[in-house]
Amino acid sequence: MNADPSPVARAAPNPRAIATWGPRLVTAAVMLVGVYDVLVGGVLLASSTPWIAHGPGTAWIALGATLQSAPLDVATVGLFRRMGAFSLHAGVCTIVWAGLAVRRPWLQTAQFFTYLATGIGFALTDAQYFAGTPYLMGKHIIGTVFFAAFLGHLALRRAERRSAT
Repeated sequence: MNADPSPVARAAPNPRAIATWGPRLVTAAVMLVGVYDVLVGGVLLASSTPWIAHGPGTAWIALGATLQSAPLDVATVGLFRRMGAFSLHAGVCTIVWAGLAVRRPWLQTAQFFTYLATGIGFALTDAQYFAGTPYLMGKHIIGTVFFAAFLGHLALRRAERRSAT
């Protein structure tokens, strides 16, 4: 006679589903961060007013008035284009690296630790230059998504180790 499993047993996660979908969700979160960087890079590269790319209230907005009242400063616009190229590059590398690492947990671990180390620098400069802006709130959301993906990755790695023993 088959007894109906308890609600706890029905609610227990399926290990096979976690093993299949867990890494994909982690990878999707990391790729989302990469897509964001690609979009910001594209705006910085293509916009005729790249200093507004990060939204209202940012330190870059003041440059707009300066650049509009003076001859176009090639060096300043060039710096924005370089930031755009870097953001585009970082986003593409993030997406490619995440795609390669989806079935290689050790590579995903390397990506997370690399991005955590470099992300601290970005977080510090963002806090200084974008304090109190919607852009910084967006960056906090992106950082939270990335950190949640990192925690998910660690939980998956731990579950793999436990099931291997």
